[in-house]
Amino acid sequence: MLKSSTEEFRKQAAEQFKQQQELADSDLKARQTAVQNLVNPVRESLDKLRKHVDDSDKERIADNTKISQSVDGLMAETSGLRKILHNPQLRGQWGEQHLHNVLDAAGMEQHVDYFKQDTVSGATDAAWMRPDAQVKIPGGATVVIDAKTPHDSYDQAMRSTNGQEQTRLLAEHAAALAKRAQELAGRNYAQWVEGSPDFVMMYVPTDPMLDAAIKVEPAIWQETWQRHRVLITTPGLLIAFLRTVALAWQQQDIPQNAH
Repeated sequence: MLKSSTEEFRKQAAEQFKQQQELADSDLKARQTAVQNLVNPVRESLDKLRKHVDDSDKERIADNTKISQSVDGLMAETSGLRKILHNPQLRGQWGEQHLHNVLDAAGMEQHVDYFKQDTVSGATDAAWMRPDAQVKIPGGATVVIDAKTPHDSYDQAMRSTNGQEQTRLLAEHAAALAKRAQELAGRNYAQWVEGSPDFVMMYVPTDPMLDAAIKVEPAIWQETWQRHRVLITTPGLLIAFLRTVALAWQQQDIPQNAH
């Protein structure tokens, strides 16, 4: 009887242990699943963050490479431009090309709206009388534009760290600019160019060149106009003028197209 009871107790104990173990295993799996469900989104977020950081590093390296290449290119262009500006002949060609670029950028069409470096017929000195550009104006007028790039004193002034020396050099630069205007007026294009008004435009390729002259000679723009009938113009001023010319041509074409 005792033996039978003991055996039954062992079976019950074994059965209960098995059930408890199954419950424990089931609970463990449930806990593992719950933990996995919590960990997976975090892991995915970390993976995305790691990928974003890796991509950002790659983009940063690529951007730094591009910036470095751009800086190197800019330094090379600056060095090349400095060499051009220190050569009087190349400097003149650069100024002329700069003028033609502005004409094209303003929508002017060569051989239609403007003519570049055409020899002025009837002039005694053909080489001397070849304006850089002649812009056609509605009504038969032709405005002459010549590019001038006085640079030596300006460049020295920009490099100088001495205030008095810089002022002196800027004064020389302003005088050189005024001299170019006087020489341009002496060509008297109005006599040789059909339809030319009593003035000529002198194109200075960069605004700072004119601004530097105005800094020491505030009235230089007005004086070159009043004394020599030379209108000093920079890229911004010239584009505004050319846009006005283009608008005038458009307004003239409207009635003609209507017929």
